[in-house]
Amino acid sequence: MSTLSTAVKFHQDYEEAVKDAENPSSLVFEDRTGLKWVKSFDEIYFWYPQGATSNSSLYSYELEYRGPVDEDENFIMYFVNNGCGETFNVVFSKADESDEEV
Repeated sequence: MSTLSTAVKFHQDYEEAVKDAENPSSLVFEDRTGLKWVKSFDEIYFWYPQGATSNSSLYSYELEYRGPVDEDENFIMYFVNNGCGETFNVVFSKADESDEEV
């Protein structure tokens, strides 16, 4: 199956699954699951690539809203600005949240 066919099927399955939901999550987001991250005031810091620990591998997004736009027991979604004027949703795994100070 082509990637387009896979994407269309996934989208259709998602639409069917959330048709009765009051406020369904967006399917449009930057996937940062698997990366260590920390929230500090109005920014999200994350270490990239996966497994990186040094501060030379530390990146950040500015939060457009103080709180998450969506979350469940495993994942959290924020609406962010990448510092170049682009805004988008980003998802992190709660299991990878760090308590380090940056």
